[in-house]
Amino acid sequence: MKSVEFTLTAISPVFIGGATQNAEIRSQTIKGMLRFWWRALKAEDDIKKLHEEEAKLFGGQIEEKNHKNGKEEKVTYQSKVKVVIENIKGTVTDEGEKLNKTYDFQWKYDRNSRTLNGKDRGIGYLLYSVVSRRNYKPGTSFTVKFYSSSDEVLKNTVAAFWCAVYLGGFGARSRRGGGNFYVSKVSGDTYGIDFTVERKDCSLENWIKGNLEKCQEIVGSNKTNKYSNLSSCSIIISKECDNNKGRKSKDLLNELGVEYLTYREKHRSEVESAAFGLPIVHSNGGTVNLMRGNEKLRRASPLIFKVMKFNNSFYWLALRFSGEFKSQDMKVNFNSRDHLIDDRLVNEFWDTLNSINDKDKKDISNNKSGGKS
Repeated sequence: MKSVEFTLTAISPVFIGGATQNAEIRSQTIKGMLRFWWRALKAEDDIKKLHEEEAKLFGGQIEEKNHKNGKEEKVTYQSKVKVVIENIKGTVTDEGEKLNKTYDFQWKYDRNSRTLNGKDRGIGYLLYSVVSRRNYKPGTSFTVKFYSSSDEVLKNTVAAFWCAVYLGGFGARSRRGGGNFYVSKVSGDTYGIDFTVERKDCSLENWIKGNLEKCQEIVGSNKTNKYSNLSSCSIIISKECDNNKGRKSKDLLNELGVEYLTYREKHRSEVESAAFGLPIVHSNGGTVNLMRGNEKLRRASPLIFKVMKFNNSFYWLALRFSGEFKSQDMKVNFNSRDHLIDDRLVNEFWDTLNSINDKDKKDISNNKSGGKS
């Protein structure tokens, strides 16, 4: 049995737990993120093949042909990787205590203008749905160990885990800056993928790009537009390390949040803002839903915002997945009417983010079109 062990340290509040929403770091959560990021790396256009490969790695039930009678039968695969969480060290906020009090964030909702005001309004907007939820404070650390008898399985696990840590986050609001970590210690073979972020002699953009390419090589990445993936993703990071000294991670997350808040408020009356994620409550009342027939579906945002630590400095990072917004058998419905939704507003916001203080950020897009599908 082979293993690899990582010690992670939080740099933003971590809203993670079970069905009760009590703060709890669980192996099931980590395994769920492994599945998501492995699919994003794989970018397999054949969805049936994608599910089959995922099940054989991380467990699941798939249809397979019985070689004896030639019939399709359901076959259950057990996960080939074991995930163990240990040594959780950190402080959990009190029940019902709001983020404003815990972290001295300053924002206030103005009912007349229907907007957030205050110097930390960007964080308030990004984390609005979890402002009263218990969370692990930044500085919290824990150890995660992966075990497998298969070297190939462990390779795929490590590749997916790098993406989960450095392109995403863990727990609620992980696409909006919640649950961001860095790896402070590694034990075991990581198959050429670099997890530690201190004493590096390269730029953050080159470090991300090089590691992402290694992850894609390990998984055997393809190219598809059928779901959110990394095959033609686009990534923007904030300014150079030397210019970030003295700035805290919360300042950078707030900076990114203010840009998002400003843009979304400018377009809040437009149904097309559904392209940032569905379902969504419209500013004029009612809910914009993604439908397949009579079934209401969810469509996660194609954007991820996060903060990162690298060479003892902090950065913000924005990632845009490649992949179509919806398939042809889906419709966006609002007030009993179907609406044609494209990625015009997402394109416009991405271009806006890309043009802010050009000298202060680095665009490391994975393709020439900036990740637009």
